[in-house]
Amino acid sequence: MGITDVAAAEDASAISSNPACLTRLSGRQIYTGASGIRISSEYESPTGQSEKTLSQTFTQPYLFYAAQLGESDSRFGIGFFSPFGIGGRKWSDLGLTRYAGTENTISTFMVNPTFAYRLTSSFSAAVGADYMYSEAESATMIDQSALGATDGKLTSKARGTGWGYNAGALFTPSENLRVGVVYRSKIKIAYEGSARLSNIAPALQPLFGGEGYTTAMKTELTFPDILSFGVMYRASGSLVVALDLEQMRWSRFGASIVDLANEVPAAGFTDRISVMDWHDVWFVKAGVEFKVADGLFLRGGYSHTPSPAPEHTLAPGDPDSDAQNLSAGLGWASGRTVVDVFALKSFYKKRTVNNAVLSGRYSNDMRVAGLSVGYRF
Repeated sequence: MGITDVAAAEDASAISSNPACLTRLSGRQIYTGASGIRISSEYESPTGQSEKTLSQTFTQPYLFYAAQLGESDSRFGIGFFSPFGIGGRKWSDLGLTRYAGTENTISTFMVNPTFAYRLTSSFSAAVGADYMYSEAESATMIDQSALGATDGKLTSKARGTGWGYNAGALFTPSENLRVGVVYRSKIKIAYEGSARLSNIAPALQPLFGGEGYTTAMKTELTFPDILSFGVMYRASGSLVVALDLEQMRWSRFGASIVDLANEVPAAGFTDRISVMDWHDVWFVKAGVEFKVADGLFLRGGYSHTPSPAPEHTLAPGDPDSDAQNLSAGLGWASGRTVVDVFALKSFYKKRTVNNAVLSGRYSNDMRVAGLSVGYRF
């Protein structure tokens, strides 16, 4: 349904959207599954040369558990999921983008315990803690032609953790209408890892002690806080419509400093500052669900996701652009078991940039498919 679940969530996965919706569940439920993401990009230089990313598919598993505490109005839940996804781009080491970046992959995984309570018959609230683990990998080629050598390669791998929190509310003025609001705090990740420079030019090898050099590194990255509003309306016994409005405060992605433990200033191998200057964006999402027969539901959705990346910092590692997203799914429920399947296609706007990173034209393609299974005890 275009991920319109701030007010429309009906299962334990509400932990990742609006945990206040857990108060609509009774007993205990486990809900698990995975989605597969296939993403690719193409770059065209100002002179008309073009290059495509290497083919990549990422898998995002998730697991949610929710339980009613006795006969009370209290609910406890815990979720394991990827709040900001797993993905990136990988370009050829010999391609057009090699000096601006050949790889940029970030993965996130969150553990989210939460507690929800129905304060009145029409109002519920929830609070939760967010503990996030993240890994980041990057690579770029180094032009050493002025030293009479082939390209060097700089790679980095790092991982880190951080804490945040979330709070949600659900107002149900009638059984056919729900209104929800959720806030998720920013999360600062302190990364630690290593940076490696390989195939160092012979002229520089005395400074590094050989053709390869590795040093520890650390950096920080703050993931955005998110404010979401949602409305769900049951237009008839068979038709449900939902609308969400979400602000992602990507301005948290301002700049990051890569702090190298052991620099080699004489060779220009020093701490680096990566400027992103991303800005906040609003997402609009709409979804519908139609009950075909008892236990069988058809779903569809649309969302508009503007890019937070400005032209002056757009790079091959994440050549983002505005996108229109269409999704469709099928739900089946029988007894205590539910099965949901979905597919999503993103239609990205082609983007031409003129900047100091790498000028040219980028186009993107993303397709997602997933399967979930739930069981009520």
